[in-house]
Amino acid sequence: MILATRTIGLVACSAAWLAPALSAQAIDGTLFHDLDRDGVRDPGEPLLSGRAVTLFGADGSFDVTVTTGADGRFSFAAAAGAQYVLDVAAGADWRFAYQPLAGDADPIPDYPQGRRRPALLDSLASHLRASSGAAPLVHVALGDSVGYGFNLCDSPGGKNDYVTPLTTVKLDRAGAALLRKEAVPGYTTFDLLTPGLNGAIFDAIAANVQLVTISIGGNDFLADDGDPVATAANLVAARKNLQELLSTLGSELPDADIVLNTVFDNEGGNDAFHNQWGPIFNQALRDVAWGQRRRVAIAEIWPDYEHLDPWSGQVVGEDDLICQFFGLDGIHPKKRGYDLHEEKVWQGIGGVTGDANGETRDFGFVQRLPSRLPSSALDLTGGTPNPSDAFAQDDVGAQVPAGTQELRLAGFDATPIGLLQQVVAKVRYRTTGPISDDTYRFEASVDGTFAPPGSTATDWNTIVPIVGSAGGAIPVLAVPDPAAWREVSALVTKGAPIDGAPSLTWSDLATLTVRLAGSATGAADGVAIEWDVAELELWGVPPYTLLAHGEPILDTTMEFETTGTQGSDAWLFGSELTATIPFAPFGTFTIDLGLSLLLDVGPIDAAGSRKVALDIPDDASLIGLDIYLQSLVVDRYKPKAGAITNRVDLVLR
Repeated sequence: MILATRTIGLVACSAAWLAPALSAQAIDGTLFHDLDRDGVRDPGEPLLSGRAVTLFGADGSFDVTVTTGADGRFSFAAAAGAQYVLDVAAGADWRFAYQPLAGDADPIPDYPQGRRRPALLDSLASHLRASSGAAPLVHVALGDSVGYGFNLCDSPGGKNDYVTPLTTVKLDRAGAALLRKEAVPGYTTFDLLTPGLNGAIFDAIAANVQLVTISIGGNDFLADDGDPVATAANLVAARKNLQELLSTLGSELPDADIVLNTVFDNEGGNDAFHNQWGPIFNQALRDVAWGQRRRVAIAEIWPDYEHLDPWSGQVVGEDDLICQFFGLDGIHPKKRGYDLHEEKVWQGIGGVTGDANGETRDFGFVQRLPSRLPSSALDLTGGTPNPSDAFAQDDVGAQVPAGTQELRLAGFDATPIGLLQQVVAKVRYRTTGPISDDTYRFEASVDGTFAPPGSTATDWNTIVPIVGSAGGAIPVLAVPDPAAWREVSALVTKGAPIDGAPSLTWSDLATLTVRLAGSATGAADGVAIEWDVAELELWGVPPYTLLAHGEPILDTTMEFETTGTQGSDAWLFGSELTATIPFAPFGTFTIDLGLSLLLDVGPIDAAGSRKVALDIPDDASLIGLDIYLQSLVVDRYKPKAGAITNRVDLVLR
């Protein structure tokens, strides 16, 4: 009798703890390994201790760093009503677990608007602290109505003061940070990429900005309203263009922070077409943002506008956020809508407030698994003398000369090691000549085939742009700099991203291919490329982990999943008591084996896991019973290889 997983919320600081300072409010939270990427800490999900968390801002006198305790918690006593920036440093091997829409347990706007999806930035703290009147922090908003309008609609005194024009905010002990805010309007994602067009991203690059917010994708979505075939093609084009935007900003402005808004939809909840395509577009935006080598925050605005939630079947969001400012056209946000966007940007940069109830922020992270590197190369044009030098990151690259070229790298190891959740394809390259005639692009393919230019959504798995618009004529936009290697990346998924970003399986790695494609558009004397490596960054659950899925409620079924390496056996034990029992060479059991039951034994499958469904009896006498579960993973071919997993603790109810 066992079963499991009850969501555990963060316990707020007690009133007794706050009693010494009645004007203070708690800002606290927990850092944890989000094994199922749902943004909520479940039983068995490990805590992250010893991680630095900094809170700074308010009147300039508050600048405090703490480390998370053994329980993964951090806590600050902050002045009630004061505004801060929370900076979390989990380490290079961890990334925020942007849960898919389907994983959101609380879609109703209440935080104070929309979903609880904090995604902190890398460089903002240092930029804000270094800014001054002579050298202000420059914030540029890219996009059409939202990106442009939200520069014109301020909310003095609100939380968005961190990003409003010419607002002075004291953020350190030395003095005040001055911010300058500008707009770079663009109708669609493609407009922002067109050199020479007023409002392209090159304006933002030329301004050497420190903070970029992007509100783009809505017009790509609405351009062919009601036409699913055209919208599918627009989705692929928007994904390519957005990837180009982010990869360019990331390489040209390596220290800039980037916040991406999801698409708002004025017809959500009222139109079947919008109800279907709105979530698809917004999941695509999340996927592109998550896959960047440089972290891109998500300012989640879509759920705040009225829409039909595709999983609950209920209309959620607010119906009074549109139709003012630009006139009663039914599309543009009114002033409160722009305030909402600024609020979400403020949250995206880590903004918190010591409000009347305190503020709790739990941060879930996905762990990095060992990377996979290519082992084979196919030079379709025969122009690369040393393609194997792109098999490893060592500052010695494959020399791809100018002209029409195509070099493919494949042969990635597909051996399962744990549970695979996300795959990021990263390329490292540098240009070695002046840009004139030739264009280059990097892209990935799930199945090893590549679609021709102009392909549509039916070719989704064969068009995974990394840098340069895959399948199009947009060039690699990096300024030639032979002394600097550039790293760009993209999340690789299968199929249109709906119902939770379809991730790759381990077996997909065997066919995954990354290519560099070049086209001579004139005299064939343009830029040459040196390609140092193609790397697959793998993110997920390491081997030897026990996960529980479901609720430990009587007369229900729970699923338990043990991760490991294919070829191993998983032995799942359950006990009513804990203990400390060394079991060399596999580790230590922390359940009482003398009173345990063997609940399941079987092989780890090709996906790197063993799943078993267990029924909880309908027996009221079991309510409140503590159950402890732990798995032993043993390689059947290497009897001394394996390990004991973490323990999952349950209370039946």
